Amino acid sequence: MTFVTIARPLILKLAGAAPAPPELFPVSAGFAHRKKPGRREYLRASLDRGSGLVAMKYPRDGSAILS
Repeated sequence: MTFVTIARPLILKLAGAAPAPPELFPVSAGFAHRKKPGRREYLRASLDRGSGLVAMKYPRDGSAILS
């Protein structure tokens, strides 16, 4: 997320290109998740394309996981 929101637009600007907005599409969540009100959270997930697009959360999460 850091690369997409900060680094990519900066690299494109330095190269003289205009950053294109990301392509958005609706996805259903195949899991339940609760968060604190007013807080934005990013979760590691994969897309299952079996019957429409469904985001499936990885079993392990945390800020230290890089793979």
